Order: sequence, then C-alpha cells, then structure tokens
Amino acid sequence: QHDNWKSDQLIEIEHRDPQWPEIQAHLPDPATASAETLEMTGDVLRARRFPGDALDYYMYAVRRGGEEVPLLNKMGITELTLGNGDRARFYFQRVIKLKKKNSEGWNNLGAVEYMNGHDGNAVYDYRRAIKLNKKSASYHSNLATAYIEQKDWNNARKQFDIALRLDPN
Repeated sequence: QHDNWKSDQLIEIEHRDPQWPEIQAHLPDPATASAETLEMTGDVLRARRFPGDALDYYMYAVRRGGEEVPLLNKMGITELTLGNGDRARFYFQRVIKLKKKNSEGWNNLGAVEYMNGHDGNAVYDYRRAIKLNKKSASYHSNLATAYIEQKDWNNARKQFDIALRLDPN
C-alpha cells in the first residue's frame, strides 16, 4: 500500500508540470488504443519526464497484448530511474524468466545488483549478458566497472579494452 501511495504522490507531482494539460489532451484511450500506440505513448511520457504515467501506459500495453519482454525491460528501466531498485529487479527477473537468452534483461539485472552493492551478482549477470551478446560495448564496460568495485584490476582492464575496441567513441 505504501508503494501505491508513493506512486500516487509521484503522479500528482508530475501533473503539476505546466506541460501536463497539453500532453494529457493527446493521450490515447487505454481501452481502445493498440498495444503499439500505448507503448509509444509510454516512451514519449518517459522522455518528457512523466515516469509514473509512462509506467501506466506500459502496463496498458501489456494488457492489450503488447510484447511483454521489451515492455518489462522498459518498466524496469523506468523504475530504476525512479530509484525503485526492488521493483526494477522484479521486472528484470521476469524478463529473464520469460526469455532466458535476453541479454538486455541480464545486463539490466546486473545494473540493479551493482547499484545495490551486490558486485558478485552484478559480475555474474553482466557475464551472462556478454555471453548472449559479445558485441555490446556497454555490457563489457558495465562488467569492467563491477570488476573495479571488486578491485579486480586485471579483468577490469581487459573488459574496458574490449569495450573500446567495439566502440572507440
């Protein structure tokens, strides 16, 4: 119940933004809009800094038959930006339960573990992400950062080298 109160408070604060009435006037009806439209609305709301409403629209999209794995990843990322690590973890764990080979889900779960100071779990999750997608510079960089927390300088350097080879920028 406390979480619902916090969510309601967040949305109430978001809706004080002078942009809200104009945005609200263009929101699709969750009962009739397509899952794709609802997901895109969630993306726009998140980009416009209305994360509470974005979460609602992602959930509407799931209910209307939207692709669950990408929507759950977006919901987890949104929760993570709101500082709700436990809720983010729930969404990312659901992603990898639904699709064990989802590298983004493993990487995102690693980010939650890293942010919560569980460096060993973060290393495990990042390594799983890399095993599934060896070409992601950000996954290698994330793993390197987790290795730094463990003071494993050698592996950190190796991962940063790989990340820089994959994406020099």
